[in-house]
Amino acid sequence: MKKYYVILFLLLFCFRLYPEDVSNKKKAGRYPRESWGLQFGITEDFSVESFRGATMTYINRYEPDKAITIGLSIDSDFDNSTKRFSSTDPQLITGFRGDIEQKFYRLILNPNHNFYYHIKDRVINFYWGAGIIVSYAYDSEERKSWSGDSYTASIEKVGAGGRVLLGLEWFVHNSISINIEYSSDLEYIYEESQSKEIVSATEDFISTSEESESLGFSYNPVKFGATFYFK
Repeated sequence: MKKYYVILFLLLFCFRLYPEDVSNKKKAGRYPRESWGLQFGITEDFSVESFRGATMTYINRYEPDKAITIGLSIDSDFDNSTKRFSSTDPQLITGFRGDIEQKFYRLILNPNHNFYYHIKDRVINFYWGAGIIVSYAYDSEERKSWSGDSYTASIEKVGAGGRVLLGLEWFVHNSISINIEYSSDLEYIYEESQSKEIVSATEDFISTSEESESLGFSYNPVKFGATFYFK
């Protein structure tokens, strides 16, 4: 909730800071022409986070009213440990004891084309844009018990779709702007899940494989961020 109070305050402040008079227009910040920049998100406690769901977003302001942005997000996690916990499987009365290996990878690519409308002598810019989303994710877990049992499961997802967005950009400096942005996605996702289980006591081997497809429309949370431009 604090984030939205900050956004409202900045909107009111920027209109008060730059009234329609010649002296303030000369002092107002505006974007450097034919420049490129990097975008970062800002959390409620003003720490830096991803913007538009990306670890880093590159922006190329190749014309005063047009820009291309490319967001790239890469996440990974790996855990290899020895654990002991109770099992709900009646075949494992003594509970599971053994090694667990977990892996997670995710890659999201999001290029957009933005169009800007300038107000307040280009200090404040309203913009809209459209682009595509390409994503890949892989999540797996492998368990090997000390008694010889093993279980492996994996989920693989591939997605592709489109994104539309609306935003407001306020230049607090010639090379720094504050961004408020809202977007929604239409994405097709193909998912494949597999599992394999071996019970050493009975020598049973169980293997399953499932495939699914989905098409979904989602609304993304309002993002609050900053852009740093360079020539």
